[in-house]
Amino acid sequence: MRNINKARAQEPKSLQAPTTIEKRLALIEAKKWLKEKGYEDRYRTKGLKKELENLYYHKCAYCERYIKGDSHVEHYRPKAIYYWLAYSWDNLMLCCENCNKKKLNQFPVENSIFNETEVDCGLTSKELSNIEKPLLINPELDDVDLFDIYFTGNFRIASRTERGRKTIEVCDLNNTELIIQRETIYQPLFLKLSLSQSDKLEFKRIIKDFLEKSNNPKLDHTMFRKMVIGLIANNLKKIKTEKE
Repeated sequence: MRNINKARAQEPKSLQAPTTIEKRLALIEAKKWLKEKGYEDRYRTKGLKKELENLYYHKCAYCERYIKGDSHVEHYRPKAIYYWLAYSWDNLMLCCENCNKKKLNQFPVENSIFNETEVDCGLTSKELSNIEKPLLINPELDDVDLFDIYFTGNFRIASRTERGRKTIEVCDLNNTELIIQRETIYQPLFLKLSLSQSDKLEFKRIIKDFLEKSNNPKLDHTMFRKMVIGLIANNLKKIKTEKE
């Protein structure tokens, strides 16, 4: 997971089109998400999806894997609950199929607005974050670095904060496929550094080259790539200690 600057993208015109506004008003009147023809189409337009794919470099907002197949338009606040935000630009993110299916309508919060008698449907997703306390990280609104996220020796992602742990749990960010992908990044680098330990200049060159390449936002698993050097350093240190 990494920070996303939504200002880099323009809000698609389709979200302000008369048809979309009409659908949104119908949802507000019904006070629920309507599973009828035409409602999903308004947040799945080709232009909207393209804007999100460019913004996210075709990577999932949660697990950061490159989406090879069809990408999903994800509602940070589920449309089944926050129906009036179904077409709100600040509530739409790009997601892979796995994270989308795992998250579904899960959205744990503190101080839910639904404890009130009437819900203000004029509130944006961003404004709601100042009222409710969402327990899922939003890479567009939150500073991801504040959640003290790290990776363990078995390539599992973890966090020292409640919101970080809840996001990992809800989106299943330690599923087998993701762990294998992280290991695939780790192993070649670990081998190179293991073989070059006696040559300090070469050792530093490999690290520098890897970190420079890791700054490319188009690469998948950028958070893991930036932390993998520390993980390898710890493992090499353990191996050295065991030999001694």
